[in-house]
Amino acid sequence: MENSLPSSLNGPPFRRPLARRLKRRAVATGEIRLPAVPGMVEEYVAMCSDIFTSLGRSFSDEQLDNLRNILGEQLAEAFAASPRSQIIISYEAPVGTVLNYHVKAQWWSVDGAYENWIATREPPLFGSEPDARVWALAGEAADPSSFPILDLGAGTGRNALALARRGHPVDVVEMTASFAESIRTEAAQDSLAVRVFQRDIFATIDDLRRDYQLILLSEVVSDFRSPQQLRGVFELASHCLAPGGRLVFNAFVAHRDYSPIRRRCNSASSATPASSPNRRWRRR
Repeated sequence: MENSLPSSLNGPPFRRPLARRLKRRAVATGEIRLPAVPGMVEEYVAMCSDIFTSLGRSFSDEQLDNLRNILGEQLAEAFAASPRSQIIISYEAPVGTVLNYHVKAQWWSVDGAYENWIATREPPLFGSEPDARVWALAGEAADPSSFPILDLGAGTGRNALALARRGHPVDVVEMTASFAESIRTEAAQDSLAVRVFQRDIFATIDDLRRDYQLILLSEVVSDFRSPQQLRGVFELASHCLAPGGRLVFNAFVAHRDYSPIRRRCNSASSATPASSPNRRWRRR
């Protein structure tokens, strides 16, 4: 017994309707997780359209417009909440021509994102050696014990602990609880002169010294959402640096031909992770 179609039914006039029928009998479910980038909404729409069409559920222009509006709203909400955000597009295609899809925004606070990194990634998360520029500047001190350093957003402590081992008094401000506890534990084990404050760097300066020779922010400024936050760092430095002290931070630099679009962004204060209510739609 042969499994192939008879030659009389194997031509295009017969295979096309059979293929359509086959897709209508298919049952499909899936989920798409994408970083939330509002400026790429058309790429999201095209991706969904291609996937839905491959399942035999082609969308009309009106249905694509509705999808575009839902995606646009969810992308804007997610990105405004946090740069560490994503949208989740789940879909279900039962037998027939129906396709149901849900769009949900999800985001993490900065400390929540790093707690997730600790749980899901292999160390070292930020490298194992101190920053070369920081190490060189600290190395200018003839007497490390008289050269106090403040590490804002110290992460795993790769700078703070190395500097403390060199003999510098080091203060650490770190908002991620697991990072702060790890630095505190390692410093205690090695009897290092490290004070650890677990909090947001902008919460207060009352517990900080006023004679730091070096204040550093390594891979921190890229998490800022507004010029006011960068201004806050300069204000902190103006209060806490000793005369002649240095503030050092790194940042991404845009291409010289880049022209930014001014947008209003809200800072994140959400849970870990947070999500918006599902946006649902049904295509018939």
